[in-house]
Amino acid sequence: MMSLCYTDELTQLIKAKKVDEALLDEAVERVLDLKNVLGLFEDPYRGASEEKENKVVGCEQHHKLALEAAEKSAVLLKNEAVLPLEDNAKIALIGPYANNADLLGEWSIFGKPEKTATLKAGMATIASSLSYAQGSDQYERNEALLEEAVSVAKQAEQIVLALGEGAIGVEKGGADQTSPWLQLKLS
Repeated sequence: MMSLCYTDELTQLIKAKKVDEALLDEAVERVLDLKNVLGLFEDPYRGASEEKENKVVGCEQHHKLALEAAEKSAVLLKNEAVLPLEDNAKIALIGPYANNADLLGEWSIFGKPEKTATLKAGMATIASSLSYAQGSDQYERNEALLEEAVSVAKQAEQIVLALGEGAIGVEKGGADQTSPWLQLKLS
């Protein structure tokens, strides 16, 4: 998980004697020892090049492997005769993540969002009757979006909700892991 706890808090914790400075020294020493063993002080990029990066990062082989991993790791916790979606059903796709291409997450620094298919784009290739409404912003109240979603949902036979939290929610962690209340109103 991405966190700023060290940069924001560690200095004060050491000054307040809540964290022993020797503990920090040991941690830094382990990192420096490993970098030395790996030869990163002599050759910090270890054969990396922009040309090699362009050939390897996001290559077709990796996309196929990622798709296979996603297909094998998807878990359906409960299905009350809802899935699979009916072939000819009027489907409403609703939610702030339905047409959001920002699916790569914080840990894919070199990912290419322009090559990411949205849920809406993917479903449009297989659904014969698909309607869409954003329903809500991720964190801001917008009654017009909610009203539009209700209207679209009333015309559908099946509804798919695309809800969740953005990277900021994952970063913050916290005990409350529910979706933002604005999105919960959609469900």
